Amino acid sequence: MAAALLGTASNNFWEAKQKDGETLDSFHTRLRNLVKSCDFGIPDKEIKEQIISNCQSNSLPDKALREDLDLAGLMKAGRALKLIERQAKHDGKDEKCRNCGETYSHKDSCSTKNRKCCTCGKLNHFACICRANPAELAKHVTYQDPRKEAEYVYTVGHDKQPMCKVMIDRKEVAPFNHIWRSRRMGLPFRNLYCPFYILA
Repeated sequence: MAAALLGTASNNFWEAKQKDGETLDSFHTRLRNLVKSCDFGIPDKEIKEQIISNCQSNSLPDKALREDLDLAGLMKAGRALKLIERQAKHDGKDEKCRNCGETYSHKDSCSTKNRKCCTCGKLNHFACICRANPAELAKHVTYQDPRKEAEYVYTVGHDKQPMCKVMIDRKEVAPFNHIWRSRRMGLPFRNLYCPFYILA
């Protein structure tokens, strides 16, 4: 009966493989627990052979066979290879802050804290990093004149002018062409002058 249990324990040990997502250290610990039920003369040698044969790494078995490592050396080499693999995966990908776009070196002191985005108006990020949907933010602007000086509109034609809505600085303005109104409001007068006034 004891021989049958010993055979089953040995069989469980030899069938053990490193699982997906399992670290080399976890696999080593699992093998160490399985080997306790086995009657091996040198358990470390058996664990080393099992790691070489059934680990997830492709380069660790080659390194172990080239350098003739013991179990401690194998574990150290496995950790180093995993670290190199992780660094190679992130190589060339500088992690950037999702709020300001700077390289991630400022953990809790982001310069966007309590700052308002010029694009969407929300807090804690800059417009250059804004994730708002551009279609939702689109504003209909036909023409925007950067000059701040007075403009004159000259017309030739009927007394009855076509009417249109004009927006200046997000305020609706309406055209008028009555000379007496422009004089009464203190606006400059020119021939064929049709100024705009702001509707309050």
